[in-house]
Amino acid sequence: MTFGQNVSFDEPLPMVPPPSGVVAVRYDRRPWFGELESRWAFPQNRVARITFDERVTDGYNVLALRAGWRPTGPIHVQAGVENLLDTFYQEHLAISDLAARGRSVYVAIVAARRYGHHAAPDPHIHRLLLLPVQGKGLP
Repeated sequence: MTFGQNVSFDEPLPMVPPPSGVVAVRYDRRPWFGELESRWAFPQNRVARITFDERVTDGYNVLALRAGWRPTGPIHVQAGVENLLDTFYQEHLAISDLAARGRSVYVAIVAARRYGHHAAPDPHIHRLLLLPVQGKGLP
């Protein structure tokens, strides 16, 4: 956790994110895998209102559910639902006051490169289909 204070104006330093984290549970038994992820942040009430016009943000917990199939070759298929519960939230360091994306569904085909005996995911993962589902967040 970071704590900063502007002593000249007696207010918190601007742009300090609240404590946050990611916790995930993953099932991985070739060729199938599945994952449930929770990404969370505490509220940020210590904001710079005088020098930066910063706004307070609420805490949030956003869930994601992902699954996929990895045959023995370099290609695997992955699908998932991001923001599973369609939680309305704003990230503290977002540039605007817009809400974060609402629930969305995707399907991806991922290519892996071979390094020795191990396959590593290609850094250029292409999500072929991203379908926003109507909800509380942005489409």
